Amino acid sequence: MDAHNLDELSVYRAKINNLNEDLLNLLCLRFEVIKEVSLLKKAHKIEVMQPDRVTEIIEFSRTYFSNRELDPDLIAPIFEKIIEQACVLEETMMSPGEDGQ
Repeated sequence: MDAHNLDELSVYRAKINNLNEDLLNLLCLRFEVIKEVSLLKKAHKIEVMQPDRVTEIIEFSRTYFSNRELDPDLIAPIFEKIIEQACVLEETMMSPGEDGQ
């Protein structure tokens, strides 16, 4: 690969790095909201796992990708993992003695 191609590639890598940082920031914001949700669920004795909500999120993500001609099978496991970790956080926040701080 010549120097010009490497320079061009580095421009795309910088764009990807910026997008990765945006994704990470959005995930951090999402988990901050999950903390708030867990406090609400704890106060009202609502179960952590809401299967209908999980289905709704997964189906939305699959449709979103499909409508953009992207493979919906790519996004589904990503959201499944995000939801799995959100449930872990909620369970931790809702355990006895936890005040959400």
